Amino acid sequence: MADTSTNNFAVLNMAAQQYEGMTSGSTRELARHMIKVSPPIEQNSVVLDNACGTGIVAQEVLLSRFSANTGVPKITCVDVAPPMIGLARDICRGMVSDYKSRIPKNVSSHPEEIVACDVMPGEELKLPDEHFTHSFTNQGILYFKDANKGASEIYRTLSTGGTAVVTSWASLGHVNIAREAQQAYKPGSTVMPFPISDEWYQAAHLKKTLELAGFKNVEVHEKAVWFAKKSVAELSGLFFAMWANFASASGFSEEEKAEFQKVLTARIGDSTEKVSRLVAGDLEGTMEELVGIKSVALVAVARK
Repeated sequence: MADTSTNNFAVLNMAAQQYEGMTSGSTRELARHMIKVSPPIEQNSVVLDNACGTGIVAQEVLLSRFSANTGVPKITCVDVAPPMIGLARDICRGMVSDYKSRIPKNVSSHPEEIVACDVMPGEELKLPDEHFTHSFTNQGILYFKDANKGASEIYRTLSTGGTAVVTSWASLGHVNIAREAQQAYKPGSTVMPFPISDEWYQAAHLKKTLELAGFKNVEVHEKAVWFAKKSVAELSGLFFAMWANFASASGFSEEEKAEFQKVLTARIGDSTEKVSRLVAGDLEGTMEELVGIKSVALVAVARK
């Protein structure tokens, strides 16, 4: 990366790698798309990164503004998990400090004034009515205890004329591959569970949830993203680690899990595609070459 920033937040990024590694860059790729399909984010915009995790959407908003050497908007990050909020706060504010030279001198560059972070569930946003111009909920609503209430909070806190972008999954490639590998290795075994209700794979359900919250203008489209790593071996190791507990829940012994891993690795090797993707945190357009498993997201763009 050509930028000479000291990148003090790099150490904090390492702490977030395990979290982001679970999705292998797919949610960051999706965050970039969410920003692209929303109205332009300007210096006077007010942005919510809802169910933010480590603040991936907020990071991408900041990076998009830094790359243009323009003022940054006010951003609020919220999540129910305190460790995630701690990471989001430190990473995003660290980015503001480290890229201060890219913020115009007549614009505030105090991290605390630009990025606010707080612990709160998406179903109970302790935030003002009609406040945000842009609201992003990236793969969060499908995990809410009460999705209808969460959608209502998205609507309530969005300003009239504002846009909310909310995502779910249409298909998860690694889930399909793991289940195919399971049935190939152990036909008739209990299907490995995965903690997403079937309804969230349906565009109609995502759209209806937002419409019930009050949105009158909701459009849903699909976006392909990739769970990607540098090698098939790395991707296989990640997916097996992810599915090992599910295999136990399906009655696999330790010996059977070891054999299942071999079948899973072979299936992954047959299913990967070459992927070229922008390096996380890069401002200069540097791309990395990876191998990945395709998944398809549902992207709802809702205007108030």
